[in-house]
Amino acid sequence: MVVDLRAVRYISAPALGVLVANLLELRQRGGDLALLGCPNQLRELFALCGLDEIFQFLETPEDSTANG
Repeated sequence: MVVDLRAVRYISAPALGVLVANLLELRQRGGDLALLGCPNQLRELFALCGLDEIFQFLETPEDSTANG
Protein backbone atom coordinates (compact mmCIF):
# COMPACT_ATOMS: atom_id res chain seq x y z
CA MET A 1 0.00 0.00 0.00
CA VAL A 2 1.25 3.49 -0.81
CA VAL A 3 0.07 6.57 1.09
CA ASP A 4 0.48 9.75 -0.94
CA LEU A 5 1.71 12.54 1.34
CA ARG A 6 2.71 15.02 -1.36
CA ALA A 7 -0.02 17.53 -0.41
CA VAL A 8 0.26 17.02 3.37
CA ARG A 9 1.90 19.79 5.38
CA TYR A 10 0.87 18.73 8.90
CA ILE A 11 0.22 15.40 10.56
CA SER A 12 -1.14 14.92 14.08
CA ALA A 13 0.07 12.40 16.64
CA PRO A 14 -3.11 10.30 16.27
CA ALA A 15 -2.60 10.23 12.49
CA LEU A 16 0.96 8.97 13.00
CA GLY A 17 -0.50 6.27 15.21
CA VAL A 18 -2.93 5.26 12.47
CA LEU A 19 -0.10 4.99 9.96
CA VAL A 20 1.97 2.83 12.32
CA ALA A 21 -1.02 0.61 13.20
CA ASN A 22 -1.80 0.08 9.52
CA LEU A 23 1.84 -0.63 8.73
CA LEU A 24 1.98 -3.29 11.44
CA GLU A 25 -1.33 -4.82 10.33
CA LEU A 26 -0.21 -4.96 6.70
CA ARG A 27 3.12 -6.54 7.62
CA GLN A 28 1.35 -9.20 9.71
CA ARG A 29 -0.63 -10.05 6.58
CA GLY A 30 2.44 -10.16 4.35
CA GLY A 31 2.09 -6.67 2.92
CA ASP A 32 3.79 -3.35 3.46
CA LEU A 33 3.07 0.36 3.54
CA ALA A 34 5.21 3.06 1.90
CA LEU A 35 4.96 6.84 2.07
CA LEU A 36 5.06 8.74 -1.21
CA GLY A 37 6.46 12.25 -1.55
CA CYS A 38 6.78 12.94 2.16
CA PRO A 39 7.62 16.66 2.54
CA ASN A 40 10.86 17.52 4.36
CA GLN A 41 9.14 18.88 7.47
CA LEU A 42 7.18 15.65 7.85
CA ARG A 43 10.26 13.57 7.11
CA GLU A 44 11.98 15.37 10.01
CA LEU A 45 9.04 14.55 12.27
CA PHE A 46 9.21 10.87 11.29
CA ALA A 47 12.94 10.93 12.08
CA LEU A 48 12.41 12.60 15.47
CA CYS A 49 9.90 9.88 16.36
CA GLY A 50 12.18 7.11 15.09
CA LEU A 51 9.61 6.20 12.46
CA ASP A 52 12.00 6.77 9.57
CA GLU A 53 13.48 3.38 10.50
CA ILE A 54 10.24 1.47 9.90
CA PHE A 55 8.66 3.22 6.91
CA GLN A 56 9.75 3.09 3.30
CA PHE A 57 9.83 6.53 1.66
CA LEU A 58 9.18 6.87 -2.07
CA GLU A 59 10.02 9.98 -4.06
CA THR A 60 7.88 9.29 -7.16
CA PRO A 61 4.87 7.08 -7.94
CA GLU A 62 7.11 5.07 -10.25
CA ASP A 63 9.27 4.07 -7.27
CA SER A 64 6.39 1.95 -5.95
CA THR A 65 6.21 -0.14 -9.11
CA ALA A 66 9.99 -0.51 -9.26
CA ASN A 67 9.96 -2.01 -5.76
CA GLY A 68 7.35 -4.60 -6.56
